[in-house]
Amino acid sequence: MTLGFYTPKVTAAPIKTPKTFTEWCQQKASLPQETRRTVEALLNVAETRNCSQANQTLTNLTELSLRENQISDIKPLSNLTKLTSLNLWGNKISDIKPLSNLTKLTSLSLEQNQISDIKPLSNLTKLTSLDLRENQISDIKPLSNLTNLTSLSLAGNQISDIKPL
Repeated sequence: MTLGFYTPKVTAAPIKTPKTFTEWCQQKASLPQETRRTVEALLNVAETRNCSQANQTLTNLTELSLRENQISDIKPLSNLTKLTSLNLWGNKISDIKPLSNLTKLTSLSLEQNQISDIKPLSNLTKLTSLDLRENQISDIKPLSNLTNLTSLSLAGNQISDIKPL
């Protein structure tokens, strides 16, 4: 007599990335700590714990400052597409890909973070002011598309070639 066991193949459902701040907020308890920190900072800006109300407030903002909040994950900012001014000075940000669709930005401060790859900034062509001081940037070629820049701060990086400017 032979006994066999059938083990059904179980696959975890793929984790769906939230599309709105309401979704980020509602999933807050299951998010990594660094993402929760950003969601909390945004709730503080919105001055409410109600996710839907916070979403309404945040998605209509044109200016936002989250300076010195120990933020490292900025994915929850990716749908704040009305922003024209964003200050993320003095955080722990290394991945700035979530900023790539904030195409209305004219002013962006990323001073004193941990950024080395600035390619995601290349399509933010409305930028007039960009502060990237004290990061870990060596390649500034992605900035060559930003022809509207009138103010650019790059001190405290590892840049050796400024020809792209």
